[in-house]
Amino acid sequence: MTPSSRKSLGLIVALSALVLVAWLDLYTGLQISVFPLYIFPVVWSTWFLGLGSGLGLSLLATLVHRWADWPALGSEMKLGIILERSLSSFVLLGFIAYSFHVFKLGRRSDRERIGQLEAMVRLCPVCNRVHRTSGQWQDFEACLAERPVLPLEQRLCPDCQAERAPGEDGL
Repeated sequence: MTPSSRKSLGLIVALSALVLVAWLDLYTGLQISVFPLYIFPVVWSTWFLGLGSGLGLSLLATLVHRWADWPALGSEMKLGIILERSLSSFVLLGFIAYSFHVFKLGRRSDRERIGQLEAMVRLCPVCNRVHRTSGQWQDFEACLAERPVLPLEQRLCPDCQAERAPGEDGL
């Protein structure tokens, strides 16, 4: 599947989920709040299509939610209240989209770092033994146990140690 067709499919799934939630919102009226269900299409589009799509779908979901409530509320609500509720909904959905975007970036960074570490240490994925420089294979736990955690001063290179003020804690 090409990246453009994957994005198109992701957009179709997100919009379909939004239509389904809007239909449910119209069907239930004001008796049951289905606003939390609008989170799912927003999260889907953010995860698979990116932050811009997530924020765009947050705006669209906010408008659809207000539209779905319109028949039940009619003209009873004042414009200021409608704008305030719309802004609150958009801020909440936008924050959720942004949070999932940051989570995904952190996850990607962690995976890259794990890949770099795995390239440095040869580890058997079946038995979790480590290949030592001596050519032998050793249990991972035993390998960690024989390497004590060094104090911060012993982990710094000489240049960083010289720049560090005496008594300065942590990195």
